[in-house]
Amino acid sequence: MKINKIIEEKGKKPLDLKKNIDAILSLPLVWLDFLIIKRASEYTYPVTGIDYVYVATMEINFVWEVISAYKELDKIKFIRRIEPKEYN
Repeated sequence: MKINKIIEEKGKKPLDLKKNIDAILSLPLVWLDFLIIKRASEYTYPVTGIDYVYVATMEINFVWEVISAYKELDKIKFIRRIEPKEYN
């Protein structure tokens, strides 16, 4: 696979893509519903529109940590963002 070729060229261990896909598919789906939109519309965090939806979805589902390279989430105090490169 192309991504593993790039990773191997950098001298890193290739990803087990099946395990990664299985992990993603095991996550519960959260539909964008009225509650999320309503909660998002009440925020005044220093982020942009779609970020409010991410934050509302996390808050409603009691998720306080996220593995993400998206640094805008650092502006929200109750979210602990874990840099993907630092996750073990």
